[in-house]
Amino acid sequence: MSKKALVLGTGLVSRPCLETLLKYGFLTTCVSVIQEELDDLLKALPSLKTARLDVSKDRESVENLVKESDIVISLLPCFLHHEIALICIEERKDLVTASYVDEAMKNLHPKAVAAGVTILGEAGLDPGIDHMLAMKCVDALKESGGQVSELRSVCGGIPAEESNSGCMKYKFSWYPKGVFTSALQPAKCCLDGKTVEYKAVYEVPENVTGILEHYNLECLPNRDALKYRDIYSIQTASTLFRGTLRYQGFSKVVKSLSSLGLLEQSALPELAINSPDLTWKDFLAILLKLPTSSTKEDVDKAVLEKLNNDPEQLRAVTELQLISDKALPKKTTPLDTLSAHLAELLAYEPGEQDLVLMYLKVSGKLPSGQLRSYEVSMEEKGTPVGGQSAMSRTVGLTAAACALVLSEGTFGVLVILLSIVLIKKHGDC
Repeated sequence: MSKKALVLGTGLVSRPCLETLLKYGFLTTCVSVIQEELDDLLKALPSLKTARLDVSKDRESVENLVKESDIVISLLPCFLHHEIALICIEERKDLVTASYVDEAMKNLHPKAVAAGVTILGEAGLDPGIDHMLAMKCVDALKESGGQVSELRSVCGGIPAEESNSGCMKYKFSWYPKGVFTSALQPAKCCLDGKTVEYKAVYEVPENVTGILEHYNLECLPNRDALKYRDIYSIQTASTLFRGTLRYQGFSKVVKSLSSLGLLEQSALPELAINSPDLTWKDFLAILLKLPTSSTKEDVDKAVLEKLNNDPEQLRAVTELQLISDKALPKKTTPLDTLSAHLAELLAYEPGEQDLVLMYLKVSGKLPSGQLRSYEVSMEEKGTPVGGQSAMSRTVGLTAAACALVLSEGTFGVLVILLSIVLIKKHGDC
């Protein structure tokens, strides 16, 4: 009898996941609040079942769908995972997500154990494939009798070089808001035995050298790398760094957007759904405490002053249509409003390609004193419009593969897991 899979979310990375589940005979249901996205998927995947609902507001319907499924994959924004995980625990169904495991998810561990449920987080690209490759290298070094002294792991989803244009040097191949919240995160790493902390990673990019140097990239520290010392069992590592790759200049534009107040996450009355229509120029005037009757020249001048009189950044803000008479999409907060605007403005065009880059290095000493290093690099291109993006394949296929492993019933660890455990037990996942 065919098993049933439930996939929550029809965003930019869902299609390869759905195709894989259908290919392996799963009766697959996909859920989204956006009917147009469901319709597009049905055209490409006629055997797919769909359900239109808002998972944040219709818990009963989600419960019923989970109850009827054998495995659940959530590709929703990370803040929705906790409630989905609670439902899966109640209904005793395993869950896979591609997002980082936060404290709220970790705290579900006792309930998951009691229910006999596996919740597998960080099962995408980064986090996900990076963990699996890291453990491959760590295990290889340890099997040779070595001790890990250094682990560096960097990854990024960016436009392919031939599709890279514009001031921000970025186009969206995944959750737009997540791109900015990642850049706003604090981060920790360890460099030559010294712990280094960053308040906001967009303020401290470093140019990338070595095997990826020809791409002209910058690297932003990625969250708390120190926690992986215990997770990877590499307590001997004096250098532990995880980073996000972007083209040079990206972080400078993000810093400018932050300086203008466009990355704030507090609700503003001017951005309420029922508030009067507003142009981007007028909204910037409000943020800069200018009269809404200010001319474009007045706003230009105020923006330039706010950006330390950097004409390049004024051009960037202008290019992003943020001092224009275009009506903005009111989404309650500046960050949500900006994300909606740029998701449309910086979408991939037909024929353009995206690019996923990953580089991993694990080094250590063997008992003989000899230094040994393992290096892995990955370059994957895709076609977001009319095909599949590299981001969607690397995230969606990984999540689906992990779901296939769990559905076999041979995975017996009942905990809140990271994807690194799967590669240790199932090297082909």
